[in-house]
Amino acid sequence: MKQTKEEWARYIQDEIKKNDSYDNYKHTFIEYKDYLEKCLLENPRDVEKVCQLAIAYFTVYQDGKTNVNVLEEFLKKYSKDLNDDEKAIIYQDLADLYEKDAYDDKKCKYYLTKLIEMGKQSAIVWEVLGEYYLKRKKYKKALECFQEMEKFSDEKEIEDDYNYGITLFYCGYFEKAKEMLLRCYEKEPKSVGILYALALCLHYTDDKKLAEPILDKLLEKVSLEKYYYDEQILFEELIDLYYLFEEYDRCVLVFEKEIDDLDWEERFYYNMRFSFYFYSLKKLGNFKKAENKLSELIQKHNKYIEKIEIGEIYDKKYWNEEEIGEFIEEEKNEIKKVLEIYKKIMNSNYKPQNTKINLEKMYKTCYLVDCPQHQKLELEGEIMKGIRLCTENDIEKLMEIGEKTFKETFEEENMQEDIENYCRENFSYEKISSEINDKNSRYFVFEEENQVVGYMKVNFFGSQTEDGYENSLELQRIYVLKSYKGKGIGKKFMEVAIDLAYENDLEYVWLGVWEHNYKAIEFYKKKGFEKFGEHVFVLGEDEQVDYLMKLEI
Repeated sequence: MKQTKEEWARYIQDEIKKNDSYDNYKHTFIEYKDYLEKCLLENPRDVEKVCQLAIAYFTVYQDGKTNVNVLEEFLKKYSKDLNDDEKAIIYQDLADLYEKDAYDDKKCKYYLTKLIEMGKQSAIVWEVLGEYYLKRKKYKKALECFQEMEKFSDEKEIEDDYNYGITLFYCGYFEKAKEMLLRCYEKEPKSVGILYALALCLHYTDDKKLAEPILDKLLEKVSLEKYYYDEQILFEELIDLYYLFEEYDRCVLVFEKEIDDLDWEERFYYNMRFSFYFYSLKKLGNFKKAENKLSELIQKHNKYIEKIEIGEIYDKKYWNEEEIGEFIEEEKNEIKKVLEIYKKIMNSNYKPQNTKINLEKMYKTCYLVDCPQHQKLELEGEIMKGIRLCTENDIEKLMEIGEKTFKETFEEENMQEDIENYCRENFSYEKISSEINDKNSRYFVFEEENQVVGYMKVNFFGSQTEDGYENSLELQRIYVLKSYKGKGIGKKFMEVAIDLAYENDLEYVWLGVWEHNYKAIEFYKKKGFEKFGEHVFVLGEDEQVDYLMKLEI
């Protein structure tokens, strides 16, 4: 029977891992809700339980009033009995729930202000208050909040840095904004929102060299057969961006991709982007294409007008003839506007001016206290028994295990001198010490009877041994002393790596394994890894082949 919020969180998160659909894991929150309601019947003043119940209601009922009511009614009843720490937990949850479910920004601000007045400040409090002002385009006030947030740098999430970055942008601090957004890009190199915002900053800082690969990455997103833009970055905004950079070929590509996929009944209101499109074709010398595309667009829109006239778009049961006539007239005017823009571009030196580009804030992370779905759990439990994060006190043992295990695996097939040189270079004190202190690498050790008998090294982001595997975790090493193999230690390490990838919302785990290390290859296959490529591993003067294998998360 699950008794603690950590046990429930682990259960809920495990079920979410197994099921992509909310309908398939909703039962976990219903079970949790029932458990909490029963607990509160026995002890109705339990702050932890009532906060968790509000979160469960938030997930189960998806009704903004239900979840905030349970907390506000609790406050009314027990406010005099609660200490400041207990009130602070409730205030934070109410602020978050009002912001993203009850949609009452004033109430959200009220509870955030209460927290500040109580001295219960944190990165979360200042970030959410900063968002409040950011929504209202009060950029100076938002900037003040994010500057306060920076004092709690250890608590920040990537969304915090992003929102701070775009606030700096709106305040005209382009270099500082670029610095902040580069920090985000390092953590999330595939996010369209981050790529877009960073590219825009690079334009205003005139950093064309760095902008080029960012624009390339955005184009990769567009070039997919089926694609969507995350963080509310729309195709119109990408057209604006490429036009701003005078990347006319890319501007054309994005426009045509969207227009070709567009259900024409979604409307014709893209006048400014049409002007960018036709101007781009002109700059590229594609005059015939521009003429043909104009004709095609008009034909499509005339068909749309015909549908309005016969009642396929606006049902004549609900719209009178006068109203339908007004709709038709509006659509015809749209055609006239496009024709006027086209003639002006083609027959003069007129260059359409870019409209002001807006940056959208990223979807806010969950700030509910100990949310069971998003709570970061310590690596623990039976699966983790014996495993811990290593420290600098473990370096000498890592050196010993690394060298010994490497020799046991490779010395029969390779020159002794090559083996010694490799060990000297890769298992030195300085080398391992620098890797332990690398924020994007982690070492885990396995202990038995207080003795380190194996270790695992994983890499994130820029610390991976090869480029090109973004949004992934590299499993660089699993080394276990020969006398301890066959005890399931490697399996435990593997499960830790998979959990890390899942918790960090990565797409897959990958590794390289020597083509002749048959036992290891078989082990990885049993865990679900599949070969996706090869690379050359050079040991001395000997070129060897490593299989690249990955596991989708």
